[in-house]
Amino acid sequence: MVSEGTEAGYGTMQEPCESNASPMTLKPNTHESFVVRLKLRMKSEVKPQGTYLFLISLFFVTGLVDSAAYNIWSCFVSMQTGNTVFVGLGVSGQPVSSPAFAWTKSLLSIICFMLGAFCFSTFHRKLGSTRRGTLVTSFLFQAAVTLVVAILVTTKVVSSHVSRSRRDDPEAGVWILTMSRDINWKDLAPISLLSFQAAGQVVTSRALRHNDLPTAVVTSMLCDTMSDAQLLTGGVLENAKRNRRVVSAILLFLGAMVGGFLTRSWVGLAGVLFIAATLKALMVIAWLLWPHAKENS
Repeated sequence: MVSEGTEAGYGTMQEPCESNASPMTLKPNTHESFVVRLKLRMKSEVKPQGTYLFLISLFFVTGLVDSAAYNIWSCFVSMQTGNTVFVGLGVSGQPVSSPAFAWTKSLLSIICFMLGAFCFSTFHRKLGSTRRGTLVTSFLFQAAVTLVVAILVTTKVVSSHVSRSRRDDPEAGVWILTMSRDINWKDLAPISLLSFQAAGQVVTSRALRHNDLPTAVVTSMLCDTMSDAQLLTGGVLENAKRNRRVVSAILLFLGAMVGGFLTRSWVGLAGVLFIAATLKALMVIAWLLWPHAKENS
């Protein structure tokens, strides 16, 4: 016979509950619950359907940043085909209008892009190509690096304006373009950073298995579009791959055009980079909210 308390399960004694017990001990830890849910969500696989929207948007970012980078630094940070040509010309001391050793910018961009591709691909393989946490971390890193470069440009640590000037001669009816023959070697820092992070979006296209949307190459994409057997026979909405390629090419062109206009305006290179960083930060939020893949998918 139990005189104090009541017998609890598993042969233990349960003490009587005092009336002045704090009700806070009965409430679940909401902070711990949120952390657990967040960890589970970050470990989940994203739903593959519709992820091409991220890649199509990245074409605009590529055009935006590359046009501004070429306008200010005379090299690309994403499209390495053009940089390869620049390096080839630089070996022979051409073009004659470029400063000496200007090709080193393109060479550094190629090397950093390759290094970035290696690091990002290894990161995706180790943590899961389509895991939400992997994609969030990748795009968060890209946005942060772009933001750092934007700050460097804003604070005038690196070149922030076009290093050439145009002077009109109304009497002769011509205009004279004056270019600087010196290289600001500090510009190698933002070029290397932007090239490294740009590889992340190309690796993402492979991770999501959308090899037809490389986000930085338009030549092969145009070839695939024009060689499509259903280019003209398929309906407007029936050929999804064709439509994605066409829209991507248009967005890259629009991004380059916008980047060119912004570089010439008061927004400048810094504004272009802040816009690019913001777009990638928005993609981080989108990855967090993106539906997760079903178990049987």
